[in-house]
Amino acid sequence: QMRPSDTLPVGPDLCLRMGDTEPGMKPTTLLVIFATIQFITYLDRGIISTYLGDIQDDYHLSSLQTGTLAGAYMVGYMAASPIFAHLATKYHPLFLIALGLSVWSLAVVCTGFSIEFGTILLARTLTGVGEASFACLAPPLIDARAPPPKKSLWMSIFYINIPVGYAFGYLVAGQWESSGTVSGSFAWRIPFIFTGAHTLLTLDRLFDPWHYFFKRCKKQRILYLFLHRHCPHPAHSLPVLQVERSVVLLREQGSSSKSGCEGDRHSGLHYV
Repeated sequence: QMRPSDTLPVGPDLCLRMGDTEPGMKPTTLLVIFATIQFITYLDRGIISTYLGDIQDDYHLSSLQTGTLAGAYMVGYMAASPIFAHLATKYHPLFLIALGLSVWSLAVVCTGFSIEFGTILLARTLTGVGEASFACLAPPLIDARAPPPKKSLWMSIFYINIPVGYAFGYLVAGQWESSGTVSGSFAWRIPFIFTGAHTLLTLDRLFDPWHYFFKRCKKQRILYLFLHRHCPHPAHSLPVLQVERSVVLLREQGSSSKSGCEGDRHSGLHYV
């Protein structure tokens, strides 16, 4: 016997279908934002690579410690990737991306304010944790929103920012250091503080729709659970939008037959 779970999308698939039908963030806007974030995350990697010598001198690090610092983000990245992949089955990807980028921004700022090897190592590890949410969830979102003839083009625009961002990181850090605007041990900290703080302050503005999408996703999940419990017959495995439209009609007209369920089984609709 077929159940609603066999035809109704759940987890991120439900959120993506629902998000595509709502007037909110345009697909091209999403691509621009994600490409920009990809650029900024790799800009940070270029900056840290440029200043490793200065950090080594300030904190009197060994070659082993310096090399560990350069690759510390991979530890957080590998640990957090499966966690965000699992959470994507319960929460909307935009919510998780915003959460991860908040962690990333704070970690980059803390890199600039670090006081010794332990604190900067922790900060660089947390940048990998924050980046994992974006690297795991952004490509599927772009693929889902891109027009079919332009999927490859959109993905190439997204991924081209990896080498471009890395190269600009070297360029920005080198130009800042050669300018001599700030001298001493504080000079290498400024780019990290500025990059992290700027990203954190603009994060909510960029992801303004994710508040709405998260609430909608929660509403649809409750609706799915209601259908799964009260409408086990395959005839009730309706498309998401049709089901939601039936719920609205039931509320407005008091009908007990629009969704195909028995009238005494609509008591759970007040939870939607």
